[in-house]
Amino acid sequence: RGMALGYTLIPPAKDKLHETKTNLLEKISVMMGGRAAEQIIFDEVTTGAANDFDQATNIAKAMVIEYGMSDLGPINYGPTMDVTEWGKSYFEQSSVSQEMMAKIDSEVKKIITSCFDRAVDIIKTKKNLLDKTAEELIKKEGLDGDEFVKIVGKKEKTS
Repeated sequence: RGMALGYTLIPPAKDKLHETKTNLLEKISVMMGGRAAEQIIFDEVTTGAANDFDQATNIAKAMVIEYGMSDLGPINYGPTMDVTEWGKSYFEQSSVSQEMMAKIDSEVKKIITSCFDRAVDIIKTKKNLLDKTAEELIKKEGLDGDEFVKIVGKKEKTS
């Protein structure tokens, strides 16, 4: 754990080459879980979720800018990479207008806010499982995936 008091690690799925929009949104919701729990349990927030916010924001930005997974449509708004005749690559900066940048920021915020709201709902409805997990973490300081599943059960399939 190092100097961190806690952190969120999502292990990569085996043999997963492409991410679905649903899976990316679930990852962001997981990243928002720490802050949601702070607000619900302690009615206070800390700096502890900063790295989670960074990761969540990067995923949301990629969804909007690179993957076309927002209401802005299937367009890549990011910089393009090209290779020169000497084999060196360079980035050509995107020529996105200030107006479009504001729309991109709005879409990223909408994704993050929606996932945060989902995390809050999950924490509120599954607080008993959060309490059990906290008790185990106090005893052991860490849980692996199998130990966590023993406490909370297997993930419910979403359709």
